[in-house]
Amino acid sequence: MSPEAEADAARRRWADADHDPGSRLSHRARRNLLVPANVVLGGVAAFIAAGRSNLRPIAPTPITTSRVLKSLAVLGVLALSVIAPTWYAMTHIQF
Repeated sequence: MSPEAEADAARRRWADADHDPGSRLSHRARRNLLVPANVVLGGVAAFIAAGRSNLRPIAPTPITTSRVLKSLAVLGVLALSVIAPTWYAMTHIQF
């Protein structure tokens, strides 16, 4: 095969692979993997918005170790809900 024909074949393979010769997923498939992350983050935002709309007085209570641990657990879940989908997308998609 001549060098021109090899270059032409390489160009066609490059175009067929959605500009990523090592990728097994199309651009649409990669984009669809991020949809669940958007749904999760939208659900978190809706939950927070619903909670903020319910205005009522909150009785003051002392800070206890149990409440601090529960608060840290909630923060951990929120952080993982942001980090986990991003980590999955970045490690399971060949760019």
